[in-house]
Amino acid sequence: MRFSLRKAVLWVTGLVAVQLGLYVWFSLSTRARINHSPRLIELRRQLYADDTCHRQNCPGVKDGMVNVHLIPHSHDDVGWLKTPEQYYTEGGLVVFGIPGNQCVRCVLNTTIAELLKNPERRFIFIEMAFFARWWREIDDGTRQVVARLVKERRLEIVNGGWVMSDAAVTYYNDIIDQHTLGFDFLRDILGTCAQSRVAWHVDQFGHSREHAAIFAQMGFDALFVGRIDFQDHKQRQASKTLEFVWDTSANDINEKGNLFTHVTYDGYYAPKGFVLDGVKNLFGGSGFPEKNILDNFLSQVTMRASKFRTQHLLMPMGSDFGYRVASDWFNNMDKLIKLINVKQNSGSKVNLLYSTPSCYIQHVNHANLSWTVKRDDFHPYAISPGHYWTGYFTSRAGQKLLTKRAGSVLQACKQLGIFARLQDAYNRTNDLRKAVAVMQHHDAITGTEKQHVSNDYNLMLSTGIDSCQDVIEEAYNVLLKGSGVDAGFPGKLEMVYCPDLNISQCAVTENSNNFLVTVYNPLSRPVPTWLRLPVTQHDVQVEDSNGQRVPSQLLPVPHAIQTLPQRSSESDIELAFRATLPPLGYTSFLYLKVTFDGATGRLKEVHNLATDRSVLLSQDFAYYMASDSSSRSSGAYVFVPERHVPTRVGGKDPVSVRLQQDAVKERCLGRLSKDAVKERCRRTLFRNVRCQRTLSKDAVKGRCQRTLSRNERCQRPLSKNAVKERCQRTLSKDAVKERCLGTSDVKGRCQRTLSKNAVKGRCLGTSDVKERCRRTLFRNVRCQRTLSKNAVKGRRQRTLSRKAVEERLGTSAVKERCQRRLSKDAVKESCRRTPRNERCQRTLSKNAVKGRCQGKLSKNAV
Repeated sequence: MRFSLRKAVLWVTGLVAVQLGLYVWFSLSTRARINHSPRLIELRRQLYADDTCHRQNCPGVKDGMVNVHLIPHSHDDVGWLKTPEQYYTEGGLVVFGIPGNQCVRCVLNTTIAELLKNPERRFIFIEMAFFARWWREIDDGTRQVVARLVKERRLEIVNGGWVMSDAAVTYYNDIIDQHTLGFDFLRDILGTCAQSRVAWHVDQFGHSREHAAIFAQMGFDALFVGRIDFQDHKQRQASKTLEFVWDTSANDINEKGNLFTHVTYDGYYAPKGFVLDGVKNLFGGSGFPEKNILDNFLSQVTMRASKFRTQHLLMPMGSDFGYRVASDWFNNMDKLIKLINVKQNSGSKVNLLYSTPSCYIQHVNHANLSWTVKRDDFHPYAISPGHYWTGYFTSRAGQKLLTKRAGSVLQACKQLGIFARLQDAYNRTNDLRKAVAVMQHHDAITGTEKQHVSNDYNLMLSTGIDSCQDVIEEAYNVLLKGSGVDAGFPGKLEMVYCPDLNISQCAVTENSNNFLVTVYNPLSRPVPTWLRLPVTQHDVQVEDSNGQRVPSQLLPVPHAIQTLPQRSSESDIELAFRATLPPLGYTSFLYLKVTFDGATGRLKEVHNLATDRSVLLSQDFAYYMASDSSSRSSGAYVFVPERHVPTRVGGKDPVSVRLQQDAVKERCLGRLSKDAVKERCRRTLFRNVRCQRTLSKDAVKGRCQRTLSRNERCQRPLSKNAVKERCQRTLSKDAVKERCLGTSDVKGRCQRTLSKNAVKGRCLGTSDVKERCRRTLFRNVRCQRTLSKNAVKGRRQRTLSRKAVEERLGTSAVKERCQRRLSKDAVKESCRRTPRNERCQRTLSKNAVKGRCQGKLSKNAV
């Protein structure tokens, strides 16, 4: 058998090529799965299979050009500076320079009329809270016109929910309910053609992944957002990633969790110079030459188009409560489209057209591109460094609580109405449905509205709760019959609500000798809860529905509650007992046992009963004081703390919440990144690594920024170059001890020409590094060798020239910096005889010299 070198080389080359090909293929496919989504999913095919909704009725575009999709819209807040009623009817007064002529009814009336004048015109509308009221007011002829415009896709409903909900402080059930309310309304009056295909969330103060997940699982094609962190927005502009696929599900549910997302270039307003409210004639009445107006618009198109990947550019054309006089907008946009498109004859590559978000997505989808993937939130939202919109997380906390309680009552009301099979229960709960839905608005539950608007919101919630309580009472009476629960009570039981339990007030429990307490759980899991009822008698007991006694306790009502001006109760005690409420379904639980510190009452250990593992932790309660500075004060939208360090409740010490044991060791051993170390040094240093001594503020900042390890922080301050040299080294623990403590007589080594007291304060005492770090060094004798007080100050400032030092100390004094306990003459003799590289050798042994100077120090280090 003959051996062929050529064939062997070919075989090896082929094998390597195959392996390389497989590696490249696998790498690319994995990268595509991780970083990109192949293409957008098919757009809502299931809703338009019968072609009755003119699915393909989108404006045409031109290849090789930038197709600018003008999106006419009006941003109509369901309450903010005015109540929803005032915004709809043009009521209310001027607020802080804001015109008082907002009129949503006018927007809808004039827009529908203008759409009929030109079949190319289009418009989108968002808030069903306003649209539903307007629908009730218009006649049948107008309703038919609206239905036709929707079918032709010239009027498009986006979102489809009752309001444009907030994405940070809303609750899951309430979000679902407010969208369901809007969807049901649209389905009933306009059919499936009106069902929303895109989410338009352009004014929320940040955007959450979970909120986007709801849209994705509702089958939406895309989400349009407007407010993200200014740094993120800048980076996405530079990388052309303002459009991406949002993977909204932590539990892989394939394409159902993916949502194409578009971040607007500059919010939801029309471009600067083209907000057309009150502008009758942009090309003639504005005072600017037509050429300048067109050039301005084209320059903005060019700038925006350079930040996106496709030949399509979405450009919102609207404003807050815009289109009150819709002819101002549409007449000017007609002229703008005509004049810009005429320029194509002279080489322009810009094509303007009326469009809608769903049509824009349809054309972008045809590009068949791959997109980057995002998997986290857009919170918190910031508009400048340190200017985070987090104040609304807690603004009007009482209103947030009332909204949540109203949502719970709504769930109970809906369920009990169904269980009791009450007639017309759905319509009887509508008041509360609408009130809770309105409260999901991004200027309602956030607490960013004016006080009179907040009062209006609370009135809506209270009215809705009252109407739902009637349904609950009727359902209770139906379900109670035959249950035997009321067997021991004479006469008919009357249901009474106690809405003031938050201030320990309830007339029934305070004035009755016997009463029956009914607690309903609308959740699908058992809920253990503690009940606290105000009473006036001390000899009371609690029994369950089986007659078994339930452990209970009497507790005093806090003095702060008793003295509330709104409280009329005479009770000063509360009856407290534990109730476990049964579920509507079944679920499993993981139980945790927690241990509290008997001295402080704070949590100190969590034990997992399933895995039999414990975690020790320490807990502090702290708060931030809001800043009231005239330059940057805290408010309803933005939270600006007065100090960056929180204040502990009951004291002003720095606050830390940290895990103990291994977590502390990990933090102390320096396993944090450079940025993390800087952050920890800048705020609160751990107790064991606080080596700040009595350094000045600037010196401490300098030490923290060097990110020295725990042991390296014990180094005494040397000259600037020597500190740099020491900081750049990574000395072992033994080496640090050797450098800091010396290898021979510590007392002899530390003594230079300092006074006896200074030597004791600095060098003597315990040999433990931490103990030495905790000692307070004398500030003015830190750098003393044989220098005078003024010379020390000069050396610490490290800005004196050699000549200036010589003038202060004399030439000989400069040369004698290495003196230890030698006399002046001995030092001169030693320095004259000793080579430059061995200047540190005085009365120390050879080994001590090595321990002190580590061999040959450079000139700068000495």
